[in-house]
Amino acid sequence: GATTLDFERSSIGSAVAHRQTLERYLGYWREHEDAVSNPEGVREALAERWIEAATAKMLSYRVIGMQAAGEIPNAEASIAKMFSTELSQRIAGTAIKMLGTAGILNAGESAPFEGRLGAAYVASVSATIAGGTSEIQRNIIATRGLGLPRA
Repeated sequence: GATTLDFERSSIGSAVAHRQTLERYLGYWREHEDAVSNPEGVREALAERWIEAATAKMLSYRVIGMQAAGEIPNAEASIAKMFSTELSQRIAGTAIKMLGTAGILNAGESAPFEGRLGAAYVASVSATIAGGTSEIQRNIIATRGLGLPRA
């Protein structure tokens, strides 16, 4: 049967979290568009992140589908994990770009998103290290997914 690790390997929890986070950031952008320094650039970046979040969800569904079929999603799980963790960084970076210096405030009434964005960005960087660095995930994809020799 499926284990907790198998479920985590699908990265579906992250895919859901990406969508929820982007919905919050989009709501902020809609309410404060006039205060954003580069509203068109931020708008485009948010749209790109939205598409990437949908891609992350589809990658997760692929892993879950393989698991349900009794297959072992080695390379596919690595693709989903790497894409999702690196997307976390891009999402947080986009929000900081949208908020400017206010994005790194960590306290006070003027801190958007209860001052959690700076910590979210730092956590997004550590996510590319925890559970296997992006470089390790790329090696798994190369060897197990593409059949390339080890570097």
